[in-house]
Amino acid sequence: MKPWHFRKFQQVMDEVQPRTIAEIGTHDGRTAIQMANYALHISSNDVEYTGYDAFGAITPSESLNAEINGKGLGSKNEAIRWLNKAKKRSAGRFNYTLIEGFTSDTLLAPKAYDFIYIDGGHSYETVKHDYTMVKNSRAIIFDDWYIPEVGQLLKELESEHDIEYVELSDDSRQVAILRNY
Repeated sequence: MKPWHFRKFQQVMDEVQPRTIAEIGTHDGRTAIQMANYALHISSNDVEYTGYDAFGAITPSESLNAEINGKGLGSKNEAIRWLNKAKKRSAGRFNYTLIEGFTSDTLLAPKAYDFIYIDGGHSYETVKHDYTMVKNSRAIIFDDWYIPEVGQLLKELESEHDIEYVELSDDSRQVAILRNY
């Protein structure tokens, strides 16, 4: 994630002061490091990051399909490199866990986080599964809401939740924010 696309995340993180952060679709850890560093910067809380990604569970050709949104393969080693930098600079206040595999196989019980970014698979079934498993989290940010399958789930959620849709701009990706606080 480019730094200038991170301001909306910062706003929500300022609101929730997250101790637990999760990301579905860690890819190579560039967004993870920004979220971790910012959470550590805004409070004296310890921060725990959990990253879910298929990493080596998909082939290069599979990584280019619509489910993965054509962003290619993530690198677990690169994510570890970035996250270890945050851990080293945090004076013992930061820990992380990376979970490799498809969330349909690895995220099998509901979990609640202070802040979660959903940017893994983009099929309706995958996004619905991921949301269902983390729906009790305080702040849920969905990437790529303009993709029809992601948008379909968000439309269904609108009857129960107030969802903020953020357009692409100089300081934000196209994200949808569901606040449970």
